[in-house]
Amino acid sequence: MIRCKDFTILNDAYKSNPTSVLAALNTMYSMLGYSQKIVILGDMLGIGDEIIAMHKDIGIKIKPNEIDYVLTYGEFGRYISEAAIINFGKERVFHFNDKGELVKKAKELIKPNALVLVKASRPLQMEDVVEGLKK
Repeated sequence: MIRCKDFTILNDAYKSNPTSVLAALNTMYSMLGYSQKIVILGDMLGIGDEIIAMHKDIGIKIKPNEIDYVLTYGEFGRYISEAAIINFGKERVFHFNDKGELVKKAKELIKPNALVLVKASRPLQMEDVVEGLKK
């Protein structure tokens, strides 16, 4: 956990697969006292032939009553967004292919006392997003 001036980042940007994403989401759901919860999810790599279906499944399983916004990044992250829109609507889900644009949008959305999860497979180097949010 990284405590920033007005919000907290839950940095889990090292390894990602369906089980670990669902565990991270459950952790987010259980963390009380935050004004807002935002998830930033990138590609889950090295998970097999059903990679697209697995990303879509994550998008469907994110609970809209527990999470305020879903932001995704990467080639497969867009499938998380496409599926999440079904439960969240287009106004609460955003996909990016550019980390700078992702950080910019996240900063627009983040309210004081927010909790922000950043999670993706290591090759996406999502620490760039974490560092961008901290600035």
